[in-house]
This record gives sequence, C-alpha cells and structure tokens, in this order.
Amino acid sequence: MRYPGPAAAILGFASLSAPTVQAVPPALTQATGERLSLDELPLAGGVEWGPRSVPAVAIFTDYRCPFSRAMIAQLTELGAHVIEYPISILGSRDLAKAVICAPDRAKAMRDAYGRVPLPAGNCDTAGLDQNEAFADAHGITEVPVMVRSDGTVMRGYVDPDRLADWLDTAPQ
Repeated sequence: MRYPGPAAAILGFASLSAPTVQAVPPALTQATGERLSLDELPLAGGVEWGPRSVPAVAIFTDYRCPFSRAMIAQLTELGAHVIEYPISILGSRDLAKAVICAPDRAKAMRDAYGRVPLPAGNCDTAGLDQNEAFADAHGITEVPVMVRSDGTVMRGYVDPDRLADWLDTAPQ
C-alpha cells in the first residue's frame, strides 16, 4: 500500500521540503538488516502524529539537522503515523525541551523545524533523557534513524520513493 497522505502544506511543512538536501549521495542511506525493539522506550519523550490507520514508524531526529527536517517533511507528505524521538546530536536539547513541554507537541515540532522561535520548555524532561540513554545504548549516534513497526532499521536520509517503498513493506 502506497502511503497516500495529505500534502505537506496541510501540516505546515510547505517550506520544509527537501531542497536543502537534494544532492544527498546514496551512501548516506543504509538499510543494514538491523532490527531494534522500541518496547522499552516510553512515549513520554516522543512526539506522535499522523493517521493511526497505518503502521507506526519511529524516527530519531535532531531539530537542527537538515536531514531530519527533510525526512519529517517526507513522512508528513506520505501520511505516515510517526513517533518522533528527538535526541541532541547537534546541540538541540533546548529545542527538544521546548517541543516536549509544549501543549501541542506536533505543532511545536513543526515550528522547531520551521525555525519558528518557541518558548523555553519548563516541564519534566525525563522522557528526553530516556531517548538519549536508549540511543546511546543502541548505537544511535547519527540522525535520522527510522524504525518500522516490525523493528527494521533504516539509517540516514532516504529519497521519497525509497522511503515509501520501505514503509509499504511494513507488516500490517
């Protein structure tokens, strides 16, 4: 099943398409055959969005990473059900905290990628600590890293057609 999703503009990603990463060499994408269970990672540090009628895909991102930004825009365009786990690879802990503490995490996530200033977060950020500990324990040292519902891992930037094909092969 191809993920026919709403246009990225509907969710505020019209300006977040992939132009900043058009010339990404294929070497940045790795399908390693690796599997990872996210059962021990709570949603407290995550941002969940998209239709619940399709299998979820988890993605580890950094709000300052242009590749993360491009992948989020593509997942939005595909209408994917996403659970985003921000980790601070590029020093974005302040942005992650602002997103996690926002009343509407999905909107705050879009604002963070759109470089819209966010109010400083003031809440329990133990979920972000858990994201970082999980990433460290499982060798996630770069972003984006995606994990399908069956545990299959995809590391790095993925072009839109390859991403759609990868999502399509997830078990229902």
